[in-house]
Amino acid sequence: MANAQVGKSCTSFTTAGGTSACQNWWCAVFASWVWRHAGVTPAPTTWVATDVGTWGKAHHVFKARPAGQRGNPLVGDIVVFGQPGAGTGGHVGIVTAVYSNGYIDTMNGDYGSGGPGSTHVVKSHINPITARSGGSNWLISGYVSPPGV
Repeated sequence: MANAQVGKSCTSFTTAGGTSACQNWWCAVFASWVWRHAGVTPAPTTWVATDVGTWGKAHHVFKARPAGQRGNPLVGDIVVFGQPGAGTGGHVGIVTAVYSNGYIDTMNGDYGSGGPGSTHVVKSHINPITARSGGSNWLISGYVSPPGV
């Protein structure tokens, strides 16, 4: 589901607020859209990336990434940059591949240096131990697994 969205912009994933809504950061909207369209329920419904981690903790599906380790990412998890509940400045994406060398692939909405609304869904190949993202350049705090999957 996530892989098929490469190159699409925010307006493909939200109707709330129309194109003006896309002037905000929308990575969490993209991640939630992927889960909902893949049949995951419940799914987070926030625009704030670190709130996805808070949602994961509340639903007992957040897996913290231990310092200096990859953690246990699985395909379909939402990767969370920034501590749950830390406010704005984080980032989330969908894990689409996990490699034996420790790297993971993620699909990301609103990712890159262009600012809100100027980017599209992109794939990244990252080392979860050192990767940083979001407006606050945070490390990965953990992964949110789809409930009931």
